[in-house]
This record gives sequence, C-alpha cells and structure tokens, in this order.
Amino acid sequence: MSLHATALLLFASCGQSYQERDYINRNGEVNWESVQASPRWFKTDLRYQSKDQQGQLQSHPFYDLSPYINYPERTVSFYVTTKVEDHSSYGLDIVSGRRYKKHALCVQKDVWEKYDDDIYLPPFTEGILPRVLDEIGQPQMIRVFGRESFYAQEHGVASHQVKVVGGVLEQVCPSPPCKGPYNWVSRLVLIAVDPIDPKFKNVTDFEGLKKVVDWDYAMAFMQNAHGTHFANQKRYPAYRISGEIKSGFALRFATSYSHVFTLKELMNMRSGCYKLYDYTWNLLKNDHIIEKVAEQKADVIHATGSVQIPSKKTIRIKTEFYDLFKEWFSKFGHKYQTCSDYVATSNINDNPERHWFFTYLTAFFRVQRLGYLYSCSKNSWVVNPAIANGKRKFNPAKEFQSCNANQTDHAFLSAVNTFVYLYQNYKSHYRYIEYDNGIDGTHEKIYSWVQADHKHFVCEKSDFKVYGDSAQTIFPDDVRWKMVESRIEL
Repeated sequence: MSLHATALLLFASCGQSYQERDYINRNGEVNWESVQASPRWFKTDLRYQSKDQQGQLQSHPFYDLSPYINYPERTVSFYVTTKVEDHSSYGLDIVSGRRYKKHALCVQKDVWEKYDDDIYLPPFTEGILPRVLDEIGQPQMIRVFGRESFYAQEHGVASHQVKVVGGVLEQVCPSPPCKGPYNWVSRLVLIAVDPIDPKFKNVTDFEGLKKVVDWDYAMAFMQNAHGTHFANQKRYPAYRISGEIKSGFALRFATSYSHVFTLKELMNMRSGCYKLYDYTWNLLKNDHIIEKVAEQKADVIHATGSVQIPSKKTIRIKTEFYDLFKEWFSKFGHKYQTCSDYVATSNINDNPERHWFFTYLTAFFRVQRLGYLYSCSKNSWVVNPAIANGKRKFNPAKEFQSCNANQTDHAFLSAVNTFVYLYQNYKSHYRYIEYDNGIDGTHEKIYSWVQADHKHFVCEKSDFKVYGDSAQTIFPDDVRWKMVESRIEL
C-alpha cells in the first residue's frame, strides 16, 4: 500500500469484514441480483452533506456499497464506471463520490506495434470494488466481460456480483523514457466475467476467457486507450501489461496488498477528518486575534517588540495568516493531505467562502502530491526529488518556514498555475471540476480536484481534445485566492 494510503489508517480501527450480507439468501446461496446503496456517508452535518438536484442525500459508491469478497467462489461485487463501447473513459472521484469523464477516446494505433488493427472502444465493463484500496491507494479496479446490455443500463448507485478469472499487472510510465523496471508504477487490475451471460457461464480462468473473447484487442486497448508519451517527435508507451495472475491467486494477491475498509473504520476516519477541517477553518479563515494580559514589561516586549505599553494592560495582537499557516502546516499538514484525498472538506451550498478556501488549501497539497514543494527563495514551486521507499528529499513543511506573507499568498495563487503548466506539457496534474458537463460528461455535481494523467493522443481526427485546452479547464476563472493583509493591532 502507498504511503498516503497507509497514513489514512491513522484514523481507522483494526478488523476487516468482507462479506456483503445482502448477497446471501437464507439458504446460504449466492444471490446474483444487484444491491442498491443507502446514503450513509453523507448523512452527516449540513456543512459536509452532498445532495442531488431534488435535495435528496446522495449515496457514495465507494463508501456506501459494502464489499463482497468470496474467496472459495472467487466472486466480488463491483460498481460500474465505464461501460462497454463508451466513447469516453470515466473514473470515480472518491472525495465527492461522483463519476466524471476522464478523457475522450479516439481511434489509435498500437504504440507497441504488436496489434495491427485500429484501437478505439472498450471491449469490457470497467469498475471499482467498493471499500477496497489497491496497493497505490486508489479504488481497486476491475474489468468485466459479459452482459454488456445489462451494464449499459442505468442502475444508480448499485453493485453487481461477478466471478474473478485472473488479474493483470498494469504499469504506468510517469515520464519517458522508462527504460528500467523500477521506473514503472504498478497496480493489479482484476479480470472477471459475468456468469449469468451464457457465453461466460463455464469460464473460470484466463485460458477459458481467451477462447471466447478477442484478448489481443483487449490487451491493445489496455495499453493504448489512455494515451502515450510524446517527445522528440516520437511516441513512447505510457501503459503496459507486464504479467498475468491466475484465477486462484488473483483475488488473494489483490487483498494482500490492499486494504478493505470496515464500516467502523470509515466512521472513525470521517470523524477524525471532520474535526481537523473544523479546527483548520476556525484557525485560518481570518487573521487570528489573541488577547493577553501583560504581567511584566518583558512579556510586552516579547509580544509586541515595544516597551511603550505598561504592564497589567490587556493587549490585542492580530496574528498574521502566514505565521498561523506555517505552524499549522508543520503540525497538521500531513494529516490534512491524507484526509483531503478521501474525505470532502465542505459543502459549497452551505458556505461558499469556506468551500473555496479549502479548495485552494487542497490545491496546495495536491501540488506536493505530484512531487513538488514551494521554494521561498525562488518564490516558485520546484521539483522535490524522489529518494528510496517513495519518499522525497526535502520536508515541504520545513522548507516553507522561511516564507513571508507575500510568498505564502503566492504559493496558493501559483498552485493552480502549476497545474495549468503541467497540463500544457502533458504531465500528470489535477483539474477542478464543478459540473461534469460537455460532450459525454456525466453531468454530475463534482466540486472537487481530480487527478489527470494527461497523455498524448495520436488520433485520426485533428480536432480531438482530451477535455479542453484552456486554463479554465483546470480551474474556474472567476475564483481567486483571498489575499490576507499582514498587520498587528493594539
């Protein structure tokens, strides 16, 4: 499991429960019908709720659907994100609990030069396992063959049971060239079939699967559909399937290197993050006023730098935002970064000012998540070199301690510009989605930062666009960081 996924468990308790009772009938037999989620995750205080356009609480696919993992039968429950022959690829934003369009699909050729025909639409249904984080801290991905017409229908926030027939090791190259094996980031993707489909009724492993599907096309799609790298007028692979895991080991392998949340763990995590968010907002939303009774002249000197105020007098010191933030950053920055990866910080409909404050604060930490830190001396975001075990060379909180008020404001303002720069240079970045509108959009209300591994596409249509080509695509142009005046009042 990744470092930030491991840190998440600071808010969790021990114990795991894999079985989803709704799937088992009174005779102990498996029920293959779908299970609808009940809205529990957002059933909380108004400032954290998420409601639909009718004012009803929304269900969260990852947190409200219970996991079902049956090792003897090799069956799991999954939530659909991308359907067979969808013209775009979709993901689940774990913070908002909403599906969103990741990027459009287009006709491409195999960058590995092993598959001769065109590559375009997905030959399988793609989804995630509820409450299961994989080894890199993302929802466990699964690709399902069979019952295409069923999964093409709208089922709301529901999970469906399928049989695992194996797994593939999917690797991503962050930036070319990835010549060595350690330059690729790996994750396990489960491969499954829907036994209700007569075509897959007797399929239990890869050998059987490859007899009834075009596995060569499936492999080509997985290694090309999400784009390639482009440098020096040449295409470089960005994705590859480096191995297959047999059905008997795939499910055990997946859960051995992942984490399956229990309901108690989720509630502990949510409560801990909410407390941190409330404390952060109350501390940092405005310049903080401290009232103190000066007992001695030395106290007055320490507090104000002046000897003109007599002792025994109450003084009011307005502490500057940047001083408060630096202290908060050192104490709580790591926990906030982890919380903001998994738990929503605010409800924009309850308090827009609070929401946009946390949006910028989260952007600050998202830049760090990509391997950068803010340099006070250079007044810009710079690369924080990676060292062993996934760690970075410099401590961002420690490096930030020398920043003054203007540099602190600039760090927040330039975080968004850093994402724009990364996007324009086909690098991994984050983009903020208000509503997922546009062609093939889900039209869901997101209001969250989502990560985008922006790759290069070589398409037949010259007007192809991933999801836009302007800074407005990265962040709303009508939202600005609120500058904080630095002053001391007596």
